[in-house]
Amino acid sequence: MENNKRENERISKNKERSGSKMADISVNEYVRTKLGIAKVEHYEDDIPHHTIWYTADRALDHVCFLIRDKDVIKHSFNLIDLIEVGDYVNGERVIQKDDDGIYIGLPEDYGWIGKNFIDTILTKENFKSMEYEVREDE
Repeated sequence: MENNKRENERISKNKERSGSKMADISVNEYVRTKLGIAKVEHYEDDIPHHTIWYTADRALDHVCFLIRDKDVIKHSFNLIDLIEVGDYVNGERVIQKDDDGIYIGLPEDYGWIGKNFIDTILTKENFKSMEYEVREDE
């Protein structure tokens, strides 16, 4: 824990000097990008464009990607802050959100999930990127 605190202090000083808009993002914080949501594991302040490393999937041990400043939509230590209406949580579509949880399912048949019971998230951007449109030949 002390190592993360020292690393975050060092990172903040370097990012403030660089003018990065990610100066307030810390290790162990979550980020939402157009690629999805991930937890910041490590920051490399010597990489051009002020990129951060993050683990993309808990199932994939230490698979890392680079994210540029311009790709970060928002960030928070609270995962639920990054979930939006239209995302999918635990396989169900998010139809409403409040500070303590989210409502999933269909408007006429929905359920509520507390922030401590979120297992999986598929952002609406991820969902859209996997879409396949079926067209009949003209």
